[in-house]
Amino acid sequence: METLGYVRPLAEKTPSSMKVVFDIIGEDLERVDQEFRKNLGSSVHMIADIGEYLRRSGGKRFRAKLLLLAAKLCGYRGDHHVLMASLI
Repeated sequence: METLGYVRPLAEKTPSSMKVVFDIIGEDLERVDQEFRKNLGSSVHMIADIGEYLRRSGGKRFRAKLLLLAAKLCGYRGDHHVLMASLI
């Protein structure tokens, strides 16, 4: 609609901003999950169980996503950003 003062609702805009974010960092986010899983492995059964609980509860992992996006924005080319994102 091209009426003066009309602003399209955010829900109508495509693609969604979260889809764009996932397109940019999706592969790295999967690597973060793998690294997180690897770091929480333990021979102590209770520690491994707690680690798996934390991984599955997941949340939005906002800090990890922010770190991955910042690395992309700054042109970082290494692999340490995945490790750092899994730690925060």
